[in-house]
Amino acid sequence: HGDPGKCPTPTAKDRLSCCVHGMPTFPHWHRLLVVQVGDSLKRRGSSTGVPYWDWTKPNTHVPKLLDD
Repeated sequence: HGDPGKCPTPTAKDRLSCCVHGMPTFPHWHRLLVVQVGDSLKRRGSSTGVPYWDWTKPNTHVPKLLDD
């Protein structure tokens, strides 16, 4: 499937590839990217995590951090 689309230049006329949010392929590559970034941080000994909203669990409340 390849990498997500990228802007060829900052002034490119075809701007669709600059932001693929809302495109059918977005969830697939983006979730994989988030997992790979998190795994890479762990392998390097970082205690930093990558937040991810678990959509499989019911939405009971908005986390306080995001509610302020």
